[in-house]
Amino acid sequence: MKRIRWCILLVFICGVFSAQNQYLLAFKSSKQKTKAEIQKERYIEKEERKEQREQRKLKRMEEKMIRQHHKRIQTKATYKRMKKNRKKSEKLRANKKEFFLVRWFKYKRKKT
Repeated sequence: MKRIRWCILLVFICGVFSAQNQYLLAFKSSKQKTKAEIQKERYIEKEERKEQREQRKLKRMEEKMIRQHHKRIQTKATYKRMKKNRKKSEKLRANKKEFFLVRWFKYKRKKT
């Protein structure tokens, strides 16, 4: 009984592998491309990447111009305050504490 089961299992597995192999051979033969087609596709992909790179570059430049304009229209005091806040936020993002004297003498709200 065990031999019959093993034989059936072996025949089934061989049939699956041979069918899979035939499918792959048929798929490869129908999908083979010439060198010219491959080169053309690569050229198109390269051009698309170049276009995307240019668009990203233009977008970055535009954002930079907007930031510069925003800075330029501020008053001197406002610009100093912006700079101070930017430095403070960078320290906080870096997970650094404020200078100990600043922490000691900072205005603290009275708890009620």
